[in-house]
Amino acid sequence: MPKEKIKKYGKIEIEISDGKSPYVPQKAGNFVDHGDIMKTLAIAVRDNLPVLLMGESGTGKTSAIRYLANQTGNGLRRVNLNGGTT
Repeated sequence: MPKEKIKKYGKIEIEISDGKSPYVPQKAGNFVDHGDIMKTLAIAVRDNLPVLLMGESGTGKTSAIRYLANQTGNGLRRVNLNGGTT
């Protein structure tokens, strides 16, 4: 059985990368999608758009991105910004 080449989030389809990047997360816990965030992120990935996630600590911003990167074989690099960042 051939490996799946497309991942779907709602009606949005994302091609699965070859996963050769050393930055592809090997582990990503289960992510519960509240409010269709994965569909919104999938649109950004599909259309190669930048994404800025803002919100309180512990709301799942990093978990959502890590999960999507793991599921689609895309590399992930994390940059932390806060109120003290210039």
